[in-house]
Amino acid sequence: MSKTPTKTEQTDGLYTPGIVVAGVVSAVLVFVVIVALQALYLSLTKDQQRQAAQNAIDLSESIMAEQQTKLNQYGWIDRRKDIVMIPIDRAIELTAEELAAGGDETEATP
Repeated sequence: MSKTPTKTEQTDGLYTPGIVVAGVVSAVLVFVVIVALQALYLSLTKDQQRQAAQNAIDLSESIMAEQQTKLNQYGWIDRRKDIVMIPIDRAIELTAEELAAGGDETEATP
């Protein structure tokens, strides 16, 4: 009599399809979380960059306003040496009048 081999299933106690599904779902969730965190990071970074740019513009505008004020006012540079500052438009007018009158002598100013 010959023995015919019978099929015996060996189970290791693990539900393989469930493990595969759990692995795929976990991978998808990790991917979604990574994409969401990156989008949040880029959004926050963009806001910070926009704020930094606005601060630079505000600083530039305040410096320009200060310089315009200095260019358009009368004042003392050095009282002991009697050096004054005059508005730039008036200085241009005086210089043009001097040159038109033939004033070749120009004083070097600091």
